[in-house]
Amino acid sequence: MRRSHLTTPRDARRLLSKVINQVLNNEIEVGRANCVGQLCNILLKAMEKSDLEKRIVEIEKQSGLFE
Repeated sequence: MRRSHLTTPRDARRLLSKVINQVLNNEIEVGRANCVGQLCNILLKAMEKSDLEKRIVEIEKQSGLFE
């Protein structure tokens, strides 16, 4: 499998799409594909939390609560 750089949710979706096709074409072991899927899920959750944290900090700055 070619190396992928996963920095956005779109990157993760692309990788998952490739892996799904590889599973359907018997080009990758199901266990390995399952691992990729689980890791993508963890990564997407971390990205979501990071995005929410940034938004909360911005709202706090705008509201003047923590000055």
